[in-house]
Amino acid sequence: MKIKELNPSILPVVHSEKKKADATKDLDFQKLLGDAGERLNATAQGVSPFDSEGRMRISPNPISSASLLDLTDQENITRIRSQSLKAVEDTLTILEQYHEGLSDPETSLRKIDPFIQALTKEVDGLNLLSEKLPPADPLRKILNETGILSAVEIEKFRRGEYL
Repeated sequence: MKIKELNPSILPVVHSEKKKADATKDLDFQKLLGDAGERLNATAQGVSPFDSEGRMRISPNPISSASLLDLTDQENITRIRSQSLKAVEDTLTILEQYHEGLSDPETSLRKIDPFIQALTKEVDGLNLLSEKLPPADPLRKILNETGILSAVEIEKFRRGEYL
């Protein structure tokens, strides 16, 4: 017994799957990739990927549109990532010193206050660097989480939880 005989409503689905397979048989992946790169590049530059009639613009040379970012953009992102890593390391070092100060019962809160001031400056720097990174960058999440952790510790100290 065939499935079509059991449930006749499946027949249109089976035929539509064959039509989809036939429709995608003649597509060129390299051309599609180039078109997608062109649209992404045009969107990043504020240029609409559609022409005046609402049709998608076609890239004349897909290989030339494969480069999504200029060399200067790559250099800027690399520089920002490097600064971000350094800022996270500095913030974690300050947090470690702050923790050591809190752990020592002989350390007064006045000696710990400079760590809070430094953390406040680092959090501001982390936020600025985070805004400069692309949203999908995993380093942006690390910057945000480090900033949140630092902000929580700053607030706890200012509220007087360690008195």
